[in-house]
Amino acid sequence: MDFPRRRGGDTHALTVMVSSFFYRLFVHVRQLEGLPVEGEVLLKLTVLPLGKVIKTARAEPPRVNEHLHLTVTEPVKKVLKLSVYPARSQGKYGAIGHALLGLEEVLARKSEDFNMKLYRHAEPEINPGSIQISLEYDAEHQRLTLRVKKASNLMICQLVKSHKHTDKFNTYVKAALFKEDQKLRSKKSSVVGNERDPCYDQEFLFKIPQKHLADSSVVVSIMLKELLRKDIAIGRVILGPYMYAEGHTLTPWGQVMVESQHVEHWFKLYL
Repeated sequence: MDFPRRRGGDTHALTVMVSSFFYRLFVHVRQLEGLPVEGEVLLKLTVLPLGKVIKTARAEPPRVNEHLHLTVTEPVKKVLKLSVYPARSQGKYGAIGHALLGLEEVLARKSEDFNMKLYRHAEPEINPGSIQISLEYDAEHQRLTLRVKKASNLMICQLVKSHKHTDKFNTYVKAALFKEDQKLRSKKSSVVGNERDPCYDQEFLFKIPQKHLADSSVVVSIMLKELLRKDIAIGRVILGPYMYAEGHTLTPWGQVMVESQHVEHWFKLYL
């Protein structure tokens, strides 16, 4: 199957100008370059850690010229997040990428252009560890084999204040197959106890028809097993649907789907 060689995938350049006036922020998104999708996109403006989407706008890259404004009180330790979504897919894991900018830096520099890249992680300053994954796609049987081998240096003290830097904990892997925003199937591994460097060695099989490869993705999450409350995600990796990263370089997902390679890779976890 042939896939269009469009730039994008993991990082994408954008130009945004932010100016402030009595904590009234004016965001001018000028252009978006190298996106892995064509046509209209949706911009979402959020202030973290509040998390509520404040402004949305539709745009047609690469020239965007979109003006957004918002009022912010107490900007200390708050982050401006600009998210870009395909117009057709706006689910929790459907973003092309996010640009993060500390509000204290914005206010200190008054009015200035920021040339930023879009990344898959949506939360700042969280480094939950790494995960080793192998991927292989069998075109004849239209089956993806995903094996989560192990994780390294898992950290949760940034997420759960009751845990210390040196704590060990119980975790498991959850892998979910999506077609655009629709979750088709979810699977879990066994729980590995009392480890910050757990070895899972868990294989997940997913049926993905070739005609859906361009709009399918797998979200791999490491979950903290809790006893008295709901399990929480320590970190995750989103594999797919984008085949190419910036500069026409194949992503690990693209290496598997476009060139039928067997890929084994260490991924940094994010939220």
